[in-house]
Amino acid sequence: MTTISKRIKDARARAEISQETLARRANMSLTGLAQLEQGSRTDPHISTLSKIAEALDVPVTELLEEAPVPLGDAPVPSGQPVERYDLDKEFSGSMRGGAGFRGKLIVGIDEVFNDLVKDIGPLLSDDQLARVEAARERARELVGG
Repeated sequence: MTTISKRIKDARARAEISQETLARRANMSLTGLAQLEQGSRTDPHISTLSKIAEALDVPVTELLEEAPVPLGDAPVPSGQPVERYDLDKEFSGSMRGGAGFRGKLIVGIDEVFNDLVKDIGPLLSDDQLARVEAARERARELVGG
């Protein structure tokens, strides 16, 4: 797992600037930046990260986001068995008519969108309602429904 401190340090190295230059551009102390890069400050304020990102000319999300970890490579707490199973098979017994996990997702999608339209539909224009309906259909397509 890549930490914020490593992402800041890596972005600074790619920009080929010193800690001192970055601290000056971000209008922060050299000590504060060094603490971030060393990991002794592990939860910086978003405004600090925004200033660093702007000084590095990168989006702040680059400093915040981690690359996704494929499920097979995800860390497992020690002593915990790793189980792999078929979600469709797992959920098919709990659905009326054996609709399976995808069926359960589609029902959930419809319930969420129905509640959304019921709650805020009167506030939306026809165009906005059409976009909500298009989003519902796209969500259903994504789960194979």
